[in-house]
Amino acid sequence: MMHQRNIFFAFGLLISTFAHSATIVDIGIIHQQLIVIHFDDGYVEHHKVGEPRTNETAVTYPLNLDLALQLSAYQLTSTNDTNYTNPMLPVDIGRKSKATDFAWLCETFNNGCTNTSPDHAKEHWIYLYLPQPLTELKTYTLTFDGLATNQSSWTFLFYEKQMVSDAIHVNREGYQPNAGEKFAYLYHWAGDKGGLDFSAWEDKYFYLLRNGFSVFTGLVKFRAAATQAETGQTEDTPNGNFLGADVWECDFSGFGLVGEFQIHIPGVGTSPVFSIRNRVYEDAFIKSIRGLYHNRSGIPLEAPHTSFTRPVPHSPTLTPGFENRLKYSSVRAFDLADFNGNAADKPLIEAAEKGNLTETWGWYQDAGDWDGYYQHSHIPAWLFLLNENYLDIQGDGRLNIPESGNGISDIFDEAMWLPQFLHRARQEITNKGWGTGGVPGSRVFGDLWGDDAPNGIGQGSWQDNNRDWYLLGEDPWMTYKYAGMAANAAYLIQANGWEPTVDWGQEAISAWNWAQNNTLPGDENEQHGIRLAHVRMYAAAQLLRLTGASEYNSAYLLDAAAEWPTTGVLPGNEDLLLATYYYATLPSGLGDATSKNTARQLITQAANEELITTANQRACRWGGNFYFPMLVGQGTTPMIQAGVLGYLMEKDNNPSQAKTWLNRIQTTADYFLGNNPLHMSWVTGLNDHSPQEIFHLDWWYGGKTAVLPGVIPYGPWRSGDYGPLGPWNHMWAAQFVHPPLDEWPGHERWFSQRSAPLTSEFTVHQNTRQAAVVYGILANALIPVSVETPPTSPQPVLITGWFDATARQVHLHNPHHVTIQHIALWDENGRMIQTHITGDKTAEYIHFPVTTPLTPGIYLVNTTLSDDRSAVLKIWMR
Repeated sequence: MMHQRNIFFAFGLLISTFAHSATIVDIGIIHQQLIVIHFDDGYVEHHKVGEPRTNETAVTYPLNLDLALQLSAYQLTSTNDTNYTNPMLPVDIGRKSKATDFAWLCETFNNGCTNTSPDHAKEHWIYLYLPQPLTELKTYTLTFDGLATNQSSWTFLFYEKQMVSDAIHVNREGYQPNAGEKFAYLYHWAGDKGGLDFSAWEDKYFYLLRNGFSVFTGLVKFRAAATQAETGQTEDTPNGNFLGADVWECDFSGFGLVGEFQIHIPGVGTSPVFSIRNRVYEDAFIKSIRGLYHNRSGIPLEAPHTSFTRPVPHSPTLTPGFENRLKYSSVRAFDLADFNGNAADKPLIEAAEKGNLTETWGWYQDAGDWDGYYQHSHIPAWLFLLNENYLDIQGDGRLNIPESGNGISDIFDEAMWLPQFLHRARQEITNKGWGTGGVPGSRVFGDLWGDDAPNGIGQGSWQDNNRDWYLLGEDPWMTYKYAGMAANAAYLIQANGWEPTVDWGQEAISAWNWAQNNTLPGDENEQHGIRLAHVRMYAAAQLLRLTGASEYNSAYLLDAAAEWPTTGVLPGNEDLLLATYYYATLPSGLGDATSKNTARQLITQAANEELITTANQRACRWGGNFYFPMLVGQGTTPMIQAGVLGYLMEKDNNPSQAKTWLNRIQTTADYFLGNNPLHMSWVTGLNDHSPQEIFHLDWWYGGKTAVLPGVIPYGPWRSGDYGPLGPWNHMWAAQFVHPPLDEWPGHERWFSQRSAPLTSEFTVHQNTRQAAVVYGILANALIPVSVETPPTSPQPVLITGWFDATARQVHLHNPHHVTIQHIALWDENGRMIQTHITGDKTAEYIHFPVTTPLTPGIYLVNTTLSDDRSAVLKIWMR
C-alpha cells in the first residue's frame, strides 16, 4: 500500500519508531469536524531469487482494535479554542481496514489454505467525529496513548491551507494550461460510515491557491449521487457505483496560469499540490511506453537505457541454457481448444514439432508467463497510429531505447519491435522448409513443458531454461495482421524518407497473398474472440493506402458488408476499430466515398458512446465501455480506443467535435492519474502515489529496491468464485477487510496483493499499450502554451490577502483587477479598527498600513466593490 506523507508532520512532530505495536502512518483531516488516523500493522519479508515462493514471513504488530474503537481512547484539547479548553472525546468513530501486504504462505491445504502463522499485514483508517468544528488558526492536541509505539499525541495548528484533506481529489500529475476542462472532486468513502455528506459545502466557495494565495475562485457544485450507476455490470460494485459516495465538483476550467497549485475548500482543507504546466502528461506517456521496452524479450536491459537491468531472456543463442529449448510446431494457435494451452493440446503440439529455432527471438513478455500472444500485435498497430499523427514532435532519442540515435522516431522504433520478431520467425521457418510463407507466432509459450518456478524456486525470465518453449505454426490471422503492420511500416518509412532495412511493402503483399490462399474451412468463424474478417479488413485498408490497388478495396468492402453493424455501435474489437478508422481516413481518391462516409459515422458513433454517453454517467467523467466488467484494468487503464480514433479522425477536419472528445480523453486520464478514490496515479514510478506492489517476477528477482517503472496493474477485480483460496487468489484479501467486501466500492478494492496475478499483474497489450497511447495523445495533442494566460471566466469571489508583521501592512491581492471602492479593517468581534481608500482601485496588489496597535489574532478585511458587492477575508496577525 502506498503510504501518503501528510503535510501535518511539518508542524514539528518528531517520530521515532519502536517495535511490537502498530505504527501511525499519518494523521489528517477529512473536514473540520472529522479527523482520520492511518495505522499500519506490519510488513512482509518476501522471498528472493533462489528461494521458494513460500519463504515469506509476515512481521505484524496488530492494532488493538478494542481500544482503538473506544471513544475514551482519544482526547482533544486546545490552548486557544474555548470549545476544547477541557478535554473532549469524539462523539463517534468509524473504521475501514484492509490487508495490504501478503505472504505467499499455505501451511495447510484442504481446498484452500489455512495458516496458523501470520500471513498478512493490515492497515486501518480510524475516523474520529468531533463534537465541535475545529477553528482556523487555533492549536490543538489529540492524545491517543497506547495505540501506537511511534506516537501518542499529535499537536497541530489548524491552518486549512496547509492541511491536505483526503476528500479532495485531483490529477496528481496536473493539468494542461489550455485543457478545455479541469475538475477537482469532493468525495470520500469512510468504511463502515459509508459515503460522507458534503452537502454543507454545496454552493460555497473553493479557492485555487498558489503559494498559499488565491488566484481563482469558484463554487462547489453537486455532481452525482452514490446511487448513480457507473457501469452496466451492476453486481461488480454496490449500486453499480465505483466511488461509494456522493460527489461534488470544483470546476476551474477557465483558469490557465502555469505553476504549482492546490484546491482549498474552507472547512474541508486543501488538495495535494498539483501542476498546471505544458506537457503535463509527458511523464505518464514516457514511463508507460518505456514499460514496453522494459518487457522486451530476447535482449538484455542495460545502461544507459535503464537502471532496471536484466540479462537476456529466451534467446536461443544468448540466454545460457536456452539453446535447443525454443521449438517450432506447425499446430496453429487458433486451432487449440484453449488459447493458453491445456493438457489435451500438448500431444498435438509435440506431434507437429519440426525442430529447434535458432534465429527467432524478440517478442514481448508479460509479468510472469513471458508468453507471446496474437493480441500483442495490437501494440505496433497503435504505436504506428501515434507515430503517424505526432511525428513532428516525437524526435529520435525521446524514449532512450537501444535504437535511439538511428535518425528514426523512437515511437516508430518501438512499434517495429514485434514486426521484426515476426519477420525473423517467418524467414527461419521458410528457410528451413517448415513453412510455406505464412507468419507463425500467434502463440509462444512453455507452460505445458514445465514450471516457471521449478521445485517452487522462483526465477527471472533470463533463468527460464529448464523447460521447452514452442512457437506455434503459420496461420492466416497472424499473417493478415503482419501484412497490415508491414504495409503501415512501409507507408511511414516512405512518407518520412527513412532508409528501410527490409522491403516491408513486399513483405505485406506476399503475406496477404499467402493468407488469401491458406484460409481453411471454418477459419471465418470467430476463434478465441477474434474474427478473421476483421484482421483481413485491417490488412486490406493498409495495403489499399500503400498501393492504391483496387483488389484490396474490393476485399475490404466485401468484409465490411458483413461485419459493419447496420444498427447499434461498432463493436470494440480492436482489429475492426482500426480497420474502420483507416478506411474512413483514406486519402482522397482511394476507396469508395459512400463507404468511407459510413466508416466515419461508425467511428463517430463509437467515440460518442465511449467519451460522451459513458463519461456523462460517471461522476468523475471517465470514458470507456459502460458494460465492461471490473477486471483486466477497468479501474486502472484508460480503455478508450474508439474515442482516441474519433479524435484523431476529426482533429484536422472538425476541430469543434475533436475538442469535445479531447476534453473527455483528458478527464478520463485525470481519473486514472488521481481523481479516483485512492488518489492513485496508476503507472508505477510516476509519482509518490503510484502502485508499489505488483506481480512481476523479473522485478522480484532482479535485485532492485525500486519498483519497476511503467507498469499499469490490472487493479480492482470483480468478486466471484476463482477457485481455492490462497495468496494467489485475489479473493484471499476479502477475508481481511472491514466492512465486508461486498460493501466496498469497486475502485477502493486494491490491496497491493502482489501474489495475486488477477489484480497485480498486467499485460503489455491490455494495459501498457493502452495507457501509452492515451497519455501519448495528451502529451502531444494539447498545444503547449508559451505564456501565462489570464482566466477567461468571471470569478464570484475575488480578493485575498495577508498581514505583513514586519512592515505592519495589510496586502491585498486583486488578481482579476476588479474595482475596489472602500476597504475596512475589523476585529473578529465586529469592531471597526480603521478604513482605507485606495488610489489605484483596480491594481492587482493593494497595500495599506495598519496605524492602530493590534494584538495577535484574527481580523477581517471588508472590501466594497464598485457594484456594491463585498468581499470579506480573514487575515491572521501573529
